[in-house]
Amino acid sequence: MKLSILAYNLIVAVAVAGVVQLDSSSFNQAILSNDYSTSFVAFTAPWCGHCQRLHAPLNQAANSLDGLVSFYNVNCDDSKNSNICSKYNVKGFPTLKMFNRGSKSPPKDYNGERTSAAISEWAGREMRNVVSRLGDYGALQSWLNKDTHSPHILVYTAKSSTPTLLKALGLKFPGAKFGVMKSTSRNAEVKDALGLGENDIPALFVITDGSIENAERYQGKLKYKPLNQYLQQTLPSQSKTPLSNDSKKPRTEL
Repeated sequence: MKLSILAYNLIVAVAVAGVVQLDSSSFNQAILSNDYSTSFVAFTAPWCGHCQRLHAPLNQAANSLDGLVSFYNVNCDDSKNSNICSKYNVKGFPTLKMFNRGSKSPPKDYNGERTSAAISEWAGREMRNVVSRLGDYGALQSWLNKDTHSPHILVYTAKSSTPTLLKALGLKFPGAKFGVMKSTSRNAEVKDALGLGENDIPALFVITDGSIENAERYQGKLKYKPLNQYLQQTLPSQSKTPLSNDSKKPRTEL
């Protein structure tokens, strides 16, 4: 038993860029007081064999979604954390939950496979989505005209689903409007207006005056860190949250 607990603590200690350890005090600050973050929390106990086996896939998921979803661990065997574990009805280990809007929304339970791929896919799918899906030119124009005072971020892509990266950016820049349009034959007019060729997709544009013709195309890599820096520099200050100025290095792409 002592060896298992020692191994458990060692794994937690070396997980520098992955899962962060929380107690009841830091839990409130990191999760409940942050309405714009997405957090995946593992409620565990040091003696739990399933918890020990979960560490590798959980850290892999944390690294793959770094900057997009924050991953945390709460040791429910520590008496200091009994209130928080009781509050969220933790009766077995590990108990896995995702918090989408801090204290404003109840957490979602994760009951899927305990692999990094399954956890990452579920977390991205269940993340709060403020991104508008735009079906055609008319929908795009209506979206732009609905709020002419806010900057609009448009992603033109071949994918059918909304990228997790775009969902995360939409939460971190709440003063901007985020939209995604799939490249189809009926949207050829939009692609032409944006000046895109077949090899230019996916592409991201910033539209500040409601005009597609004046859209500014982002020329950097479609990854979180450079995109976050670009939007931080490009968008007005009221579009941002404190989260949008972080320095993490996620590897998730559009």
